[in-house]
Amino acid sequence: MIEIKITAESAEQITKEIQGLAEKVVGVRFSDTNDGDPVAIAPEAKAPIIEGPMPTEEKTGSVEETVTATTGLPTTKPPTYKLEEIMAACGPLLDQGKQAELSALVQSFGAQSISFLSKEHYPALVVKLREMGAHI
Repeated sequence: MIEIKITAESAEQITKEIQGLAEKVVGVRFSDTNDGDPVAIAPEAKAPIIEGPMPTEEKTGSVEETVTATTGLPTTKPPTYKLEEIMAACGPLLDQGKQAELSALVQSFGAQSISFLSKEHYPALVVKLREMGAHI
């Protein structure tokens, strides 16, 4: 479980902070909403990920929001992936001899193989696959 605490003076500022975090995690920039749903915009050039504490602004009469994300993705609707896309991303990892790591990863989600993995786990699995070096 990842717990993120965002302190801001307004709901608009909270929205901007969450969108900024989503951009860093997912690598996709989000614009305003379309009928209440965030609209993803393809990145023109991927900005480098900067690690360390986020810059803070002076806080007076702030509103605190705690966001808990169990999947590691702070979006309201996680991106959708197809089984074929995930399996294709695993191919190069298998070629690198990471079969045991992949098997352990899939089992950590409670499945014996990727084909038995529930679709709700796909976004979190993709995050872990990217950490292993997969391109998806």
